[in-house]
Amino acid sequence: MTLVLLGMKYLKQPYAIAYILSGVILGVNGLGLIDNVELMAKLGDIGVILLLFFVGMEISLPKLLSNWKIAILGTIGQIIITALFSIVIGNYFNWSVERSILTSFVIVLSSTAVVIKLLEDNNDLKTKIGQNALAISIVQDIAVIPMIMILTFFSNKNVSLPYTSILGTIIFIIIIVILLRNPLRLPFSKIVHNDHELQVFLAIIFCLTGALISEFFGLSMAMGAFIAGILVSTNKDTHWVKNSLLPFKVLFLALFFIYIGVLINIKFIIHNYIHITIWVLFIFIINTLINTIILMLLDNSFKESIYISAVLAQAGEFGFLLIDIGYKSEIIQAYDYNLSISVIALTLLLSPFWIKIVKLFMRVDKKYLQKLRENYILQLKSAKKGKLKEF
Repeated sequence: MTLVLLGMKYLKQPYAIAYILSGVILGVNGLGLIDNVELMAKLGDIGVILLLFFVGMEISLPKLLSNWKIAILGTIGQIIITALFSIVIGNYFNWSVERSILTSFVIVLSSTAVVIKLLEDNNDLKTKIGQNALAISIVQDIAVIPMIMILTFFSNKNVSLPYTSILGTIIFIIIIVILLRNPLRLPFSKIVHNDHELQVFLAIIFCLTGALISEFFGLSMAMGAFIAGILVSTNKDTHWVKNSLLPFKVLFLALFFIYIGVLINIKFIIHNYIHITIWVLFIFIINTLINTIILMLLDNSFKESIYISAVLAQAGEFGFLLIDIGYKSEIIQAYDYNLSISVIALTLLLSPFWIKIVKLFMRVDKKYLQKLRENYILQLKSAKKGKLKEF
């Protein structure tokens, strides 16, 4: 894995790609050194939890909430348009409505972990663009709850509705309102100021407590960690929390991306490369186009809109959950399940390259428009000179 990391460093590529490729090489479909996929999934979940905890500590809650219009309307618009588009395509291929809806849900959801990593790698997390992208990604995570409810209604088996998730969402909103009015104060923050060992344990307790409470109410553990991070950030004397957990974050987040790599079945991809390539390109293109149009309608510039859309273009890890529900509910069959897993994993792997392609397009487009402008000015000047000569 070290050689892969050094290679990515030399090529100036994000380390996330190195981690995913390491998972492909070391996983059950590669050398077989990593054969416990469930354990890797759990360790990877810890990485996502820590990542969201850090993001919660770093962002400005008022600033994030100021983007509610873009986040909520943008997400709702994307879900509706993608669902309608999927139903039209599904009708052509004789898909059931349930399968079309499931497909649209998987396409819509981005990966918050990947989005944050991409923004961090490009130093955009704290910018306006980064805050908008993050806000949309968080709302998408919350949208998983009604998506699961809808798939439950489609289910051919008895699956209980996530009523606790609805209660959890309400509590989530109440906590945010309270935080905006009354910042948290920790009475013991000065006591642990110079005790590094105690700082590490307290930091872990802060993070995991939020995650476990969130899971109890049916929300993702990462969302609970995010709220816990916000709680910690409202106290000025808790800068030590970030320093204490940074090594753990790096390690476990790497394990998350390695887990994604483990899911990639090279043999299946080789045998079905045409279908997989079409689906990967389709997801990148359709997400970028739809989000760009929606964001421009919400008063964002074309440059901002297309960049945010490129960052959000991949399918997310919640797609694995929805696909699993769809498979167990007999909405899709085994082949579609394996195809979906491969496509989602590949979009996560190829996200950095897609952003580079979009950036290249933006540069070419800018140069092309500049050239058109210069030619137009020259034509105007030539036309004026011609009129003067005639006069």
